[in-house]
Amino acid sequence: MAGSHNASAGEVGTSGNGDGVVASKDAKGLVSAWFQAFGGVGKVDEPTTKAIESLAHEETSTTSKNPSIPPIDFIKLIDAKSIESMATSGDVASAIGKSPTPLMRDQLLIDESRTPQAPPDAGLRREADEKSSQAPARKTPESPTITPSSSKHLNATSTLTLAFWKERFTGDTVKHLIAGGVAGAVSRTVVSPFERMKILFQVQGPEPAEYKGVVHTLVKMWKEEGPLGFLRGNGTNVVRIVPYSAMQFAAYEQFKLLLMEPGKKELDTPRRLTAGALAGIVSVICTYPLDITRTRLAVQSATLKGNLAEGGKSRKLPGIWGTMRNIYKNEGGVWGLYRGLWPTLLGVAPYVALNFQCYELIKKYLTPPGESQPSVGRKLACGALAGSIAQTVTYPLDVLRRRMQVTGMSSMAYKYKGTWDAAATMIRKEGVLGLYKGMIPNYLKVAPAISVSFVVDVIEGLRKVYNHKIKPLEVTYNFEAFHSSPLTYADISAKPLVLLIGQYSTGKTTFIKYLIENDYPGEHIGVEPTTDRFVAVMHGDEDRVIPGNAAAVDVNLPFRSLNRFGQAFLSRFQVSQTNSPVLENMTFIDTPGVLAGDKQTIDRGYDFTAAVEYFAERADMVILLFDCNKLDISNEFKSTIRALRGQEEKVKVVLNKSDMVSQQELMRVYGAMMWSLGKVVQTPEVMRVYIGSFWTEKPSNCLEDNRALIDAEHADLLKDLRDLPKNSAMRKINTIVKRARLAKVHACIVGQLKNDMPAMFGKKKKQQELIANLDKTFLKIQQRYHLSPGDFPNVERFKSILSNWDLDKFKSLKPEMIQAAEDALANDLPKLIAKFPQGNRELSKYERNPFETFDPPADGHHKRSFTGYTKDKLDDALASVPSETRAIWEKYSKDEPNDIPSIEESIVKHTHSTLARNAYNMDNFGAYQATAHSVRDRLIKDWNDTQQANPKRVYYLSLEFLLGRSMDNALLALGLKDKYTEGVKELGFNMEDLLQEERDAALGNGGLGRLAACYMDSLATLDYPAWGYGLRYTYGIFQQKLVNGYQTEYPDYWLNYDNPWEFPRLDIAIEVPFYGHVSKYSDEQGRTRYRWDAGEVVQAVAYDVPIPGYDTKNTINIRLWSSKPRKEFDLSLFNAGDYDRAVEEQKKAENITSVLYPNDNHMVGKELRLKQQFFWVCASLHDIVRRFKKTSRPWSEFPDQVAIQLNDTHPTLAIPELMRVLVDLEGLDWDDAWDIVTRTFGFTNHTVLPEALEKWSVPMLENILPRHLQIIFDINLFFLQGVEAKFPNDRDLLRSVSVIEEGSPQFVRMAYLAVIGSHKVNGVAALHSEIIAKTIFADFVRVFGRDKFTNKTNGITPRRWLHQCNPELSDLITETLSSSTWVKHLSELSGLAKHADDKALQRKWMKVKYDNKVRLAALIKARCGYDVNPDTLFDIQVKRIHEYKRQFMNILGVIHRYLTLKKMSAAEKKNVVPRTVIFGGKAAPGYYIAKLVIKLITSVGEKVNNDPDIGDLLKVIFIPDYNVSLAEVIIPANDISQHISTAGTEASGTSNMKFVLNGGIILGTVDGANIEIWEEIGDDNIFLFGCKADQVEDLRHAQRYRNVPMNPDLETVIQTIESGTFGDAQIFQPLINTITIGKDYYLISVDFASYLESQDLVDAAYRDKESWAKKSILCTAYMGKFSSDRAIKEYAEQIWSVEPVTVPRNKSFYSS
Repeated sequence: MAGSHNASAGEVGTSGNGDGVVASKDAKGLVSAWFQAFGGVGKVDEPTTKAIESLAHEETSTTSKNPSIPPIDFIKLIDAKSIESMATSGDVASAIGKSPTPLMRDQLLIDESRTPQAPPDAGLRREADEKSSQAPARKTPESPTITPSSSKHLNATSTLTLAFWKERFTGDTVKHLIAGGVAGAVSRTVVSPFERMKILFQVQGPEPAEYKGVVHTLVKMWKEEGPLGFLRGNGTNVVRIVPYSAMQFAAYEQFKLLLMEPGKKELDTPRRLTAGALAGIVSVICTYPLDITRTRLAVQSATLKGNLAEGGKSRKLPGIWGTMRNIYKNEGGVWGLYRGLWPTLLGVAPYVALNFQCYELIKKYLTPPGESQPSVGRKLACGALAGSIAQTVTYPLDVLRRRMQVTGMSSMAYKYKGTWDAAATMIRKEGVLGLYKGMIPNYLKVAPAISVSFVVDVIEGLRKVYNHKIKPLEVTYNFEAFHSSPLTYADISAKPLVLLIGQYSTGKTTFIKYLIENDYPGEHIGVEPTTDRFVAVMHGDEDRVIPGNAAAVDVNLPFRSLNRFGQAFLSRFQVSQTNSPVLENMTFIDTPGVLAGDKQTIDRGYDFTAAVEYFAERADMVILLFDCNKLDISNEFKSTIRALRGQEEKVKVVLNKSDMVSQQELMRVYGAMMWSLGKVVQTPEVMRVYIGSFWTEKPSNCLEDNRALIDAEHADLLKDLRDLPKNSAMRKINTIVKRARLAKVHACIVGQLKNDMPAMFGKKKKQQELIANLDKTFLKIQQRYHLSPGDFPNVERFKSILSNWDLDKFKSLKPEMIQAAEDALANDLPKLIAKFPQGNRELSKYERNPFETFDPPADGHHKRSFTGYTKDKLDDALASVPSETRAIWEKYSKDEPNDIPSIEESIVKHTHSTLARNAYNMDNFGAYQATAHSVRDRLIKDWNDTQQANPKRVYYLSLEFLLGRSMDNALLALGLKDKYTEGVKELGFNMEDLLQEERDAALGNGGLGRLAACYMDSLATLDYPAWGYGLRYTYGIFQQKLVNGYQTEYPDYWLNYDNPWEFPRLDIAIEVPFYGHVSKYSDEQGRTRYRWDAGEVVQAVAYDVPIPGYDTKNTINIRLWSSKPRKEFDLSLFNAGDYDRAVEEQKKAENITSVLYPNDNHMVGKELRLKQQFFWVCASLHDIVRRFKKTSRPWSEFPDQVAIQLNDTHPTLAIPELMRVLVDLEGLDWDDAWDIVTRTFGFTNHTVLPEALEKWSVPMLENILPRHLQIIFDINLFFLQGVEAKFPNDRDLLRSVSVIEEGSPQFVRMAYLAVIGSHKVNGVAALHSEIIAKTIFADFVRVFGRDKFTNKTNGITPRRWLHQCNPELSDLITETLSSSTWVKHLSELSGLAKHADDKALQRKWMKVKYDNKVRLAALIKARCGYDVNPDTLFDIQVKRIHEYKRQFMNILGVIHRYLTLKKMSAAEKKNVVPRTVIFGGKAAPGYYIAKLVIKLITSVGEKVNNDPDIGDLLKVIFIPDYNVSLAEVIIPANDISQHISTAGTEASGTSNMKFVLNGGIILGTVDGANIEIWEEIGDDNIFLFGCKADQVEDLRHAQRYRNVPMNPDLETVIQTIESGTFGDAQIFQPLINTITIGKDYYLISVDFASYLESQDLVDAAYRDKESWAKKSILCTAYMGKFSSDRAIKEYAEQIWSVEPVTVPRNKSFYSS
């Protein structure tokens, strides 16, 4: 493939001459008929008209308007034939089934040398050969979808009935009354839960709130009142709202007529407001008694005060008329029924007026040009926005109205004398915000107006596309005979399908009845297998049963393809129709009870497993039901479950009848079920299990132990069911895409065979020859028409069917029909996908601000133009400056003087000029700021001088840089710490106090960021030319606080004050694109190229942070990007009063860099994470490329100037982005670009856990980064071709190394992309590198060879982690070694070993340790409030909280120690080594188990620390908000540090190195860098325990499948937790379950005994103080290997090929 990158695997076919097609009368008729059939009202908007017209006419366009990349099965795509065809034709685009131009046009030449040839019979085959009598299961598209409720056609009877009533109701007023009443009833019922919630919030007084938030209130209502709680009072509301809305609409129309000016069709604003106000007043007065009754019913609840009968039981509450009677009787007669009318009238008049006014204004704005009305969806949006505005303005009056309505109720704690008294009292007691209670649920109430009507549009659009562009192709070329029947209307519009599977008597039928709240015809329940057939439970207007044979031929039902299973099956299939609201949205398939034991010998007469597989493929959810009392999985059930393979993402498990067993039994049953499932499914993933109990009539012997859990699980399951319609619509699109591609291929095959037949003689012989050589025909078609081999049918099966046909009878190929199918794939189907809601979409032309011009983004636009010049260009630039001018610049460009008076002068100068302060108003923070600016001045010149060199640079891309505090580090690097300390002292301040004023830069979370910071320090110190690239997070990850022992996250406002260590580069603004579409064009050489037109563009603004090297002028740079909008403020919106939308773009853009690692437990969080990563790499790469282009070097030399290191998988998108830059923007050929990319990138892997390898879903990537997904597909395709050539016929290898993980949806495996796109891949410890080469990347080692994979053991910088954080020890080491050169040459620490037995050194050493412990004890007192004794053994574990790091095991060991101490006598306690156990670290906000670990630690600490029997023998401390600055205090104070991850799970770890470097001793597992530390320091100076990495899988298997007894000590500890010793045991049950029910994945129970034994050895060793001191000294002495300087040298020499560049001292930049 020596030419250009001629086509993308992700491209979309296009052709034609524009999209301005004039609709014919037939097309207009189609539009009209469509709208009449589906209930459309008014004129159709222009986009809809065009979309429907395009289905009636062949529409062409010059570019793809919105390309969509359908899922690709890469494993089926790559076989020997595909390689041969690709090598010959080079059509990468058709490799995924999207031809770039009309099918008959020749294009795309690829050099045959690009792809090796494979033998014709080589390659991959499908999963299994299809049975010759069946169409391939994956090709049948009879998948159920959603039927729009408005799509029922009127029959003749209903038409006559409508006509009859229309004659009688002709008056406009009556029409308005009916329309308003119906609209009000429907809308109020839909939003009833939020309406009731709003009322509950409004009526709460100033006392402690019973309803505290939206989610809390919904849960509370559900738990206490059940589903009907959501609708309490809605009956009255509907009774009220029908006349209310009817009168309001009718009155408005009448007042509108009265106020209309002659000759006008619309009211002006004052008249419209008046008409609305009058209409509101009339309707309220007429219906007010019903309104107050609705309010009373809404607040009546079983838990509100005054509504409980004696004994606490809820009493029966009165209904509508009972409530009205009580008010009339007890609260003043008629006046009681009108209490609160005055504030209601005050509110409703402006509310209704504003509502109508805003609706008309917004409607006008959203109505497309040339149309009189907006579409239905836009009308809903108009109503929602208008309602929100009107409610906001009048909301305080609404609150007053509710308070007055309930003031007479006995359950209310307040009583008002009148409206003004109510208002004054509320403001006095509750503040102004009291008038806005319930605002959030009020907005939620109006939100449903923005409905999911897009689903209806999608399904109808899908039907049109299929019928007009795909079905004609199928019919013309006999698609049905070879594959499957044409889809019917019923097939496409079928509702989502839920398949129920379970053994007999597990409650499948009852489950359906429970959900639909109804019996259905033909159902029968009993203890035996009563459901002996497949039953489709569907919606129908009346109850009826349709036999299987009739259902299989009914065009209105989606079951025609069931004919393939024959009469035996159809006689056991039926459709049961009943009228249920639930069934309007989904269909259930009840299956025969799976047989068990002897019953399995019964012959069903049909292939039961195949039938289950058929329905599973078409289902949107598959539910496996288990009975708590019957868990055996029979052989038939095993085969049934295994038939679900490939559909795993649909499968949910319901453990039914959970209220028939106790809580303890339920846990055992759950564990047994998971064990049984694990044996069958054979996957480590935990399936989603719902604990349920679905009774239509609850048995009397039900237990209530698990009721809260069951209710919560029911709610979760119902939520999943509610989400099915949208997911089903997307699946149908996917099915149609597959079918269209197959139909296109089929037509080409049939047309080619017809074309190859002779005109007259020898037809029979030729037909036999063509069938025999069909595989060659397939290959020829692939090459000629550029089709994907993955779209071709099974050749043998096709031959078998073809032998029964006369090839001469086939139709010739019609290019226009092929083009129609291509147009559907390229344009129509992507448009349908675009209708799905998506964040940050591009505004349509009707939604954009008409006063704002939209300029297309200049991709990669950058304003800065100087940095990056070569020396020659710099010399030329300087030569152009007049010598006199240059002399002046040089004169004043000297180094800052570093004597103490000059330092003091500099600090005072910054106090006056930078801070605008004086000596009399300076505090510590001001002194810190002035000092920091003074220190920064001394860095800047070195920093500028460093950047002027232009050698090969290293660019280190890391999402985290945990730099810690900068001033102390800078002072030590410059060698000015002592002088500045003296200077600030003379100015009246203490240096240590000033250092404490600096906030840690919140640019990271854990080891990844600390490692990156160490590496930047070493790069600077060793004089390597390097830049770091990261993100400038506004709020960091979060600030951790402990609230009642729980981790609570708060924003980290680290940037609230001036940060003197960063330089804003506001002149550097790189534009980063998102969303949009990709179009194809030809460049001036006629090569196919691609253009990405973005739908959203944000700006990346640079902030530079200098990183000084120690004892060198080399000062490198970290460039951090901050996200900004292209336009921060929309003045026209602001002036129009729309203040929120005026800054909306700013908020959306700035969200990208607000927080490190946004919570991705939801789709919005996932999208933000993806945008964050691309924003970062896009800006960084454009900055790197810009700098390189200044050198005027050819692109082939890019890797000679640039080395980019990917620190973990986060920056992997840099690989396709650099490809896009080189191919799309710079015009390079694909092969040349790929060669540059693979020589530029290196990849550091930081995990051994497969589940931790980052993956992004294909649909999300396609939406946010459409061009990058195309490039990734191309990369994967070419890579797999090479693998297939090297390892022919190894299908498993292809599946294993493919970048695309097949499934639904597909995922892009980012680690695999990083491996393929990098020239070196390294692990971070010897064991880690060995494990990844043998496990997660083992197949890549086969492909690339072992040399590509290397080890670079992590290291730490001794400057910060000893010299800076432990100055006393640093001085002692320098004194002992008589040299300080060890700070840059850490191996010199080995000289301490010969002094290890020196008693004087031991005493000094332990004195330093004691002083550090005293410092930490003071910090603990200040932060945690506990006094700790520095004479105790300090046992520390500080790191990110995660299950694999096993802080849980640590605290379990602490509990064991506590229980042991409690049993001891006073005499025994005297021999105990007192211990203070210290924890620290953050848990991810969404990581529930990790946060429970923190809660358990704090609960144990509260118990132990306050136990007088224990005293100082044991203390448990959790230090919140662990960061670098805290680490600098904690680490020097350690006696023992714990690094106890499960063997084989920790990549390396660097905190272990820091602790040991500071004289600490490790208690750890044989994992990560512990092993290499052990090798260096020896057996006597480390405490290791636990299993080895190569034993882990066997041990996990034993835990999972064998009844391994639990360690008795651990069992005692768990029982103590469950007894409530440390608080509510239920809180910690999920944590305990990870060991018991969860089968102890991290092997705590396996390692617990050896862990306790090692703790005993620690105690014994600590008693011998001299021996302990020697161990501590030797630990420090042997840590030379673990310097980050050593690691960086290895990277530089073996991966980056860069050399040190010394920055000259005392040389002026301006001198020649």
